[in-house]
Amino acid sequence: GFLERGTYSGWYCTSDEQFLSDADVNLPVKPGDIATSKHSGREVERTEESNIVFNLGKQKTELLKYIESVEVLPKERVNQIVNDIKRISEQLSVTRDSQRVRWGIKCPSDDSQTLYVWLDALANYLTVSGYFNGGNENIWPPDYQLMGKDIATFHCIYWPAFLMAAGIPQPKRFVIHAHWTKDRMKMSKSIKNIVDPLSCLETYSVDMLRFYLLLEGGLLDDGDFSFTTLDTRVNGDLCNHYGNLLSRATAKSINPSQTYPLTSTEKLPGVHENILAALENLPDDVETSFEKLQFGKGLRDIFAVIRDCNVFFEENAPWKLLKSSETDKLNHVLYTTFEVLRIVSILLQPIIPEASGRALDKLNVPKNKRSKKFAKLHALDSDICGSNLPSDPLVLFSKIKPQK
Repeated sequence: GFLERGTYSGWYCTSDEQFLSDADVNLPVKPGDIATSKHSGREVERTEESNIVFNLGKQKTELLKYIESVEVLPKERVNQIVNDIKRISEQLSVTRDSQRVRWGIKCPSDDSQTLYVWLDALANYLTVSGYFNGGNENIWPPDYQLMGKDIATFHCIYWPAFLMAAGIPQPKRFVIHAHWTKDRMKMSKSIKNIVDPLSCLETYSVDMLRFYLLLEGGLLDDGDFSFTTLDTRVNGDLCNHYGNLLSRATAKSINPSQTYPLTSTEKLPGVHENILAALENLPDDVETSFEKLQFGKGLRDIFAVIRDCNVFFEENAPWKLLKSSETDKLNHVLYTTFEVLRIVSILLQPIIPEASGRALDKLNVPKNKRSKKFAKLHALDSDICGSNLPSDPLVLFSKIKPQK
């Protein structure tokens, strides 16, 4: 078995509920100093107590093979996990003295012990995934096991070790994300710089917040939350570049027939050729980025095409083409613009589902033809070219007034 009675002697962080080795502790330098955890900065103390321990030593070889074979994102964190496995204690205490920790779940076999929070908490993943129910309700093991960088040890070492010991499949992929700061400072209740997402919803839509967080947040480097940057992204990317292009291209003043333009294969001078080339690779590039949870990269690729399309739209001035009755060229310009809007809206569905859905509705794209396989030029020519657009004008996003 892997569980036995043992005695732990060493450093313990009450705030983190974690035993630590000397290598994990900032030791006191002078009288009056306190020992702190290198990971959290919180105070630690020397302690000794009798607990039930899990034999991690039996798992180290198998754990190393597993971590080196499974995908860990970002890959830059793999070496740290491998090093932690190599230096971690052979014995992991999985209970606490119930006289000291009264709030946890009592150990079924010994009520003098309370289960270690990172043992019973991790097991909740199995419960919520339906593992114990069996059948079609079971979605374990997960394709992605996500965690913050400060709790990677618990998820990438302890968790698979527990699963291996129980004969349960391990996660297929680990994703370790960075944190958020606020105006370049760590968020803290003491300095009152916590961002309340519910309060944000009084000003911003869910799509706006999701877009900003996935664009600016990162796996390796901490993201910095700034309302100034949020406003810039919403007003610039979502309102001006994406929403405004849709409104202009579908307006009666430019598209008086209010139909999806007829198919066109003509190449126009300027940025047009760059747009057509980018659209060829965009769906696969975005899919690859999203699968690796590199949402910022995927979004930047999408909006590079949207910005180029705005340049294309301005260069060719369809309002002038309409006035001078250059019908064929007007159709070429509108067809390219509509196709860009259709394709990027399909690709944006995981990020801004409500807004992209309304955009696709406006373009008269059938709901059963909004998957990635339709995100390519001419994919729906026979379905929607020449079809009537919904009559109601659409404002996809409203601009945010900068906060004072």
